[in-house]
Order: sequence, then C-alpha cells, then structure tokens
Amino acid sequence: MSYAALMRNETLDSIYHPTLTLIEHRMFDVLFPFSIVMFIFTTYVVATKSTVSMRHYKHILIFEIFSSYSFDIVYALWRPNLLWPMRAGILTGVMGNISPYTFQILYGSFLFDVSTVATSQIIQFVFRVSTTLQSDNLLRKVMTTKLSYMYACGLAILLFFGTMFMSPVFLNIIDPKESQRLFIEDFPPLQQLVNEYPNLSGYHPKLTNISLELLLDAGLFFILMVPVFAFLGVMLFVHRMKLMRVLESKKTYEMHVMLLK
Repeated sequence: MSYAALMRNETLDSIYHPTLTLIEHRMFDVLFPFSIVMFIFTTYVVATKSTVSMRHYKHILIFEIFSSYSFDIVYALWRPNLLWPMRAGILTGVMGNISPYTFQILYGSFLFDVSTVATSQIIQFVFRVSTTLQSDNLLRKVMTTKLSYMYACGLAILLFFGTMFMSPVFLNIIDPKESQRLFIEDFPPLQQLVNEYPNLSGYHPKLTNISLELLLDAGLFFILMVPVFAFLGVMLFVHRMKLMRVLESKKTYEMHVMLLK
C-alpha cells in the first residue's frame, strides 16, 4: 500500500495545522495542573474516605483513576500531532526527540494505557454484577471475599488485554528512518516537517504486517460497538439489581443505585 495516490492532490496544510496544534497545547498547559490536583484529591478521597460498604470496590476505583490519568502523562511527555490519513506523526513533547523510535515508544505506551483502562472497566463491571449474585456464587466469592482473589482476576484480565494490544507493537519494530523515507516518497511536502522534526515517523503500510492492521480494525469496530455494549451492560445490571434489593442491605443497595446513576 502507498499513500501517493491518496495524497496526490493534498498539500501540507491539509494534514498539519500548527495554529490549532498550538492552541491545543496551550489549553493542555492550562488544564494539566488542574488535572494533577484533581488526581491527587480524588485518589485521597477514595482511599481514605470510602465507607465500609465500599470494601474492595475502592481498590478498583483507585486503579481506574490511575489508568485514566496515565493518558495525561503520555500526552504531556510526547505531545503527539498525528498526520492523518497517514499513520505518521510528529512528537513535540520532552520525550519526542530522544530517539528515532519515539513514535513506536509512544504507540506502545498508549496501547498499554488502553489495556489498563479496559481492565479497570471490565473488572469494575464484573465486580458490580457479582455483588448482585447469591452469596454462594463462585464469581461473588472470587470478587468479594479476599482482596488477593480480586487482584489476581484483574491481573489476568490485564495480561489478556496487554498481550492482545501490545503484540502488534513488538511484531512491528520497524526502521523509523526507512518508514520516514517512504512517507516522504509518497508525500514529498513532508520533507519540510522532517527538517523541523527529524524524528517524524510512523507505521508505513509497506513495512508493517497484518497484526497492526487487525488491531486498528478491531479498535475501530470496538469504538463503534461501545454504545451497544454499554446499553446491554446497563440493562443487565439493572436486571440484577432487582435481586440486590433482596440480597443486600438497604445501605449497600442505595450505594449501587448511586453508582449506576
């Protein structure tokens, strides 16, 4: 595959917008300190002010806070500016020019963050559904009796998502300079950006294998299906909460109603 035909009538201005990028970066510079404060405050409140009824659930919430905040850290360190529709980008953060492989490192870091977020959402959903089950149910015992069981379950899910998301990264360790050369060959105006950002690179289709294509296609499918999965999940949880009204105390039931809202 080549981008030459796709980019034949395009100019550099159609894929690179320095003014918008500058505005985005300045907005992030303003909001990032608030993000740090909220991260510390939220973690402190969940860790120290959670009620007894929260039990294991507060550990899941803390993991979710850390996994979500990691995206801010990745963005702050690399400051990516993707050159769509090409699978290329320039990195203007403090980590953006430490190595020709910075784009691949960024991509791996981003996918690891996606793995942690996916894990936090799955383990949170499984935990909350398990609390609606009978006390002798195996899933409920695993998720609510011992903290070590819940951590083991979370680690297994993280290993699954980590392997699925990270494998294409390790299977596509390509020469970044060769990839850069092919991008310039397809779209010569990129040379102007390369002069300013020597480590401009990405995953050129001629150098990557099918695993990266499958990951991108699966990611697009998942994004499209998120509303469907979310709707089905809420419906399942609402159905199970009818049992929770009978199985749990009023205080615990009301807490889960609040979390659902």
